[in-house]
Amino acid sequence: MNFPLFIAKRYFFRKLFNIENVTNFFSFKGRITRYEFIISYFIIIPPFILLSLLFFTDDVIFGNIAHNLISSALFFLTTWAQLAQAIKRSHDIGHSGWLIIFPPYFLWLIFSKGEDRDNKYGANTNLSISSRINFVHIISLVSLVGVAIGTAALILVLSVFNGFEDLILKMYNSFDPHLKITLSEGKVFNPANIIINNPEIETKAYVLEEKVLLKYQEKEFIATVKGVSSSYKQLTNFDSLLVDGNYIDFYENNNVAVIGRGVAYYLSIGLGTMFQQLQVYAPNRSAKTLLTPQTAFKQGSVLPVGVFGIQAEIDEQYIITPLTFIQNLAERDDKISAIEIKLKDADKMLKVQEQLKSQLGDKFVVKNRLEQQEFLYKILNTEKLAVFLILAFIMIIATFNIIGSLSMLMLDKKQDIKTLKSFGTTKNDIMAIFFNKSMLTIIAGTFIGLTVGCLLAVLQQTYGFISMGSGSFVVNAYPVVIKLVDVFVVSITVLVIGLVASWYPAKVLSKKLF
Repeated sequence: MNFPLFIAKRYFFRKLFNIENVTNFFSFKGRITRYEFIISYFIIIPPFILLSLLFFTDDVIFGNIAHNLISSALFFLTTWAQLAQAIKRSHDIGHSGWLIIFPPYFLWLIFSKGEDRDNKYGANTNLSISSRINFVHIISLVSLVGVAIGTAALILVLSVFNGFEDLILKMYNSFDPHLKITLSEGKVFNPANIIINNPEIETKAYVLEEKVLLKYQEKEFIATVKGVSSSYKQLTNFDSLLVDGNYIDFYENNNVAVIGRGVAYYLSIGLGTMFQQLQVYAPNRSAKTLLTPQTAFKQGSVLPVGVFGIQAEIDEQYIITPLTFIQNLAERDDKISAIEIKLKDADKMLKVQEQLKSQLGDKFVVKNRLEQQEFLYKILNTEKLAVFLILAFIMIIATFNIIGSLSMLMLDKKQDIKTLKSFGTTKNDIMAIFFNKSMLTIIAGTFIGLTVGCLLAVLQQTYGFISMGSGSFVVNAYPVVIKLVDVFVVSITVLVIGLVASWYPAKVLSKKLF
C-alpha cells in the first residue's frame, strides 16, 4: 500500500468514502448543520419528485411487477433520506424530530441557526463546519450548479427536438408505408410479373400516381392523383385520417375521390353532389401532338366524397381515387407505379427490406420509411446536431468556473499540500487528489442536471406547462420525448469536458505548488 497516498486521500475524502458516513446519512440519530441540510435536500428532492411521478402513474401501479418494485424501493429510499435529514436538522436546533410532522416547521429548519454547544442529540456541529465554508467553497458550489444547469439544458433542448421530430414523422408515417417498391428505371410496371412472398408482410397495396389538372367550377389546380387498390385502407388506416366525409370504398362507383385538405381549400370544394363533380385532366398518351388542346388531354370526373388531413405538404398535393379510375384515364391498363407494403412488425423493416432487395434484384428499388423521406430526416438530424454543438460549446465556456474553482482551492490548500509533502506524498498523488475532487463535482453536477432535465421533460410531457402560444398549431404544448441515447451522449459529453477541465489545472498547479 502507498501509505502517503492513503493518508492524503483520507485527509481530503474521509467524509466521502467512509461507509459509516453513508450509513449515517439514512440514520435518524445525530445532528447536521443548516448548510448540510440544504445541500442534502438540493440533491434528494429532484429524484424524489421524478420517482413520485413514476410511482403514482397508472402504468407503474398496474404495469410490470419488477418495474413496480424498483420504483417503489427508490421512492421510499428517497423519502426515508428526506426524513432522516429533517430529523437530524431538528436535533441541531435542540428540538425533537417529531416536530417535522408539521409542514411549516421546515421553514424553521432552513432559517434557524443550530445550537453553539453540545446537546443531548450530539456534539456541536458549528465548530466543524464554520472553518470549511469560505469563498472557495461557494465558487465550487457555483461550478456544480453551472454544470447542472448546462446538463439540464442539453437534455431539455434535445428532448424538445425529439418531440418535434416524432410529431412530424408521425404525420408523414401515417401516409408512408413501411416499404415501397418502385422501378429503378422507368415509371410503371405490371404487378403480375412480380412475386412477393414474405411471411412478415401483413398487407400490400397497388398504387399508380399521375400528375393531373383539376378543375372545379371556375378554379383550377395541379395535383397528383393517387389511384389505390382496395387493400390501401387497411395499409394506412385511412379512416383515422379523414376530416370529413367517407372513404372511397363506401361507394360502388369508381368515379369518387377523397381529396387533401389543401386541395379542397384551393379549389373551394365542399362535399358536393353529383351535379358538382371535380373535373380531372390527364395527358393523352395516344395523341400524336400536344399542340391541339382538344386532343392533348383526356377528361374524367370524380365526386368528392371525403376530405383527409395529414400534413400541409401532402394535403396540398394529393387526391385519392380507386386504382381503375386513374388507370383508365391515364391509359395505364393493368400498370402500377409502386407497391406499398405494411409489415406485421415494424421493427423488422430493415431486415425485410434486405430480403426483398435480394429477391427482386437491381430492376426494382425497395425503400423504407426513412428513405422515402430522406431529405426530411437529414434536416431534422442536422438541426439537432447543430443545437447540440452550440450547447456543448456553452458547456465548455461554463467549465472555466471549474478551472477557476479548482485553481483557487489548490492555492487555498497550499499549506496542506506542504504538510502532505512532509509525509512523503508525491506530486502525482497531490494531482490525483484535486483531480478526483473536481471530477466529483462534475459527476454530482451531471447527475443533478440529468435528474432536473428529465424531471422537467416528464412534467412538460405529462402536463404541457409551456404552450405553443396563440395560433393554429398541431399541438397545444411543446412536444417532448426523452431518449436514453441522448441521456447517454449528454452524460459522456459533460464528463469528457469536465475531465479535461479538471486535469489541466490539477497538473499545472501541482508542479508549481509541490
